[in-house]
Amino acid sequence: MADLSPDQIAENWGAIAADYERAFEGLSTQYAAHALRLLELRPGERVLDVAAGTGTFSLQAARAGAEVLATDFAPGMVDRLKARMEAAGFQSVTVVTSTATQQILEPEAYWADFTRSAPPLAFLFGKLGPERTAVVGQAYLEALRAQAEDGVPTLSVEACIGVGRA
Repeated sequence: MADLSPDQIAENWGAIAADYERAFEGLSTQYAAHALRLLELRPGERVLDVAAGTGTFSLQAARAGAEVLATDFAPGMVDRLKARMEAAGFQSVTVVTSTATQQILEPEAYWADFTRSAPPLAFLFGKLGPERTAVVGQAYLEALRAQAEDGVPTLSVEACIGVGRA
C-alpha cells in the first residue's frame, strides 16, 4: 500500500486525542451549538456524526435528546469520545471497526483530485509548486501501482463507529 501522510494515519490522531480536545474544544463547541440550532433537533431524532473526533457535536446532540451514531477513523479519538459519552451518562457504549475499500481506476485523476481535496493539502501542494508536486505525485502513483492487485490500485481504510444509548 502507498505510504500515508501523517494526517491519514489513525494512530497519529489517536495519540493526540486529549490535546486535540483541549486545543479545539472551545471553537468546536461553538460550531456544534450553531449546527444544532440550525438543525432544530427534537428529542428522539437520529443524528449521524461523521469524523466525530472527540465528540463535541455528538455529545451536544445527545444532550438535546437525539439518538447519535458517531464515527471516526481514529480509534484513539473514538476511545476519548467513548470515555466522555460514558461520563455523560450513556450506557451500552460500543465501538466497532469498519473497513472500506476503494478501487482507483484512474490513478492520475485521483492524484490530481487528492492534491485539491482539503484546504491544508491544497495549501501544501501550492507551496511545493507544480514541479515538486509532480515529483511527489509520481512517487505516490508508483507506490499505489506497486500494491495493485489485478492491475487496479485499491485503498483500504478503517473507521471506528461508536454507539451509545442514554
